[in-house]
Amino acid sequence: MLGLLAIPIAFIGLLLAIAGIVMANINKKTGFSFPISGGIVCILSVFIALVITGGLAAAFQKAVAQGKKTNQETESKSTNQKASEVEEWSKSLSVKQGNMKVTVQKVHIGTVNHNDALGQPQVTAEKFFAIDLAVANLSPTKKTDFQTWRGVTFGIGGGFANLTDNSGNSYKRINITPSMEDGSSYPDTVSIYPQKEHRDLLVFELPVENIEWLHLELPAENFGGSGMLRFEIPMGKISAAREEVRKAQADFESYLANKPYETNADYIRIKAEHLAVEERFSAVTQPVYDKAGREIQEDAERDLDSQISKLKDRLDKIEAGAEKSSNLEAAQSRLENVETNLAASP
Repeated sequence: MLGLLAIPIAFIGLLLAIAGIVMANINKKTGFSFPISGGIVCILSVFIALVITGGLAAAFQKAVAQGKKTNQETESKSTNQKASEVEEWSKSLSVKQGNMKVTVQKVHIGTVNHNDALGQPQVTAEKFFAIDLAVANLSPTKKTDFQTWRGVTFGIGGGFANLTDNSGNSYKRINITPSMEDGSSYPDTVSIYPQKEHRDLLVFELPVENIEWLHLELPAENFGGSGMLRFEIPMGKISAAREEVRKAQADFESYLANKPYETNADYIRIKAEHLAVEERFSAVTQPVYDKAGREIQEDAERDLDSQISKLKDRLDKIEAGAEKSSNLEAAQSRLENVETNLAASP
């Protein structure tokens, strides 16, 4: 019952038993049975205490080892669960939960129209990364209360959107109230009626260059659901298109910096002047038979040829500038097309 605490008590009992045996031997009387029996009981109590304590220690060690094994199995399951959660990121740009369907319609890199605290329209000075979402209520009879994933400063409940990339970067949400095409602000909360759709716009800081994908995580509690909606936004083609725009922009700005540059009106005027000089050049190249006339003609030809060459250089420069401008517009158009048609991206 006492475990190892029985040993000192048994030791005292054993000493008393020895003393009893000695006294019985000295007195030459009977009475050996009680001290001998007591000594045996004390020895047994020590043995039992050691056996029980050793058994409990072995059982405890076994329990600890089993506990470690269980913890390792739990950690392994947790790791596997986390790995499976990573695999849960939807390659599709539409995720459905219950009667609600959320779709990443498009992304956009550029300035963002928004309204200030007084409701006045503004345009951001910096470029940001905007994600256009469509939140559809598929129910035929029930409306749904929805709260934006941009975050409501004084709202109760609801969660924020989270954006990360394949390099482990996390991107901050930009705390502005974006405006729609008609100038009105995207609402923070709205009731989405049956078979209707609501658009929401999330604004983040710009992602880094040359990333493969972005992970967008949206709490389902914002429309009364549970868990998270997870989207994997492909960024390969978008990154390539952004790089193309950057190079075209740099090329065009280099042209503009190399002044003087000329406009389309200059091009029309110089083109007309170029044609007029060519006509004059054709006129002076008619055959002349006297020596003095040929010398005058040659001087005129050299002068007109020089004028033609200079005008041609100016025309070529304007045409090159127009080509650079056209390349920039084409690159921007391709970027917009890739941002809008995300489903076609790898």
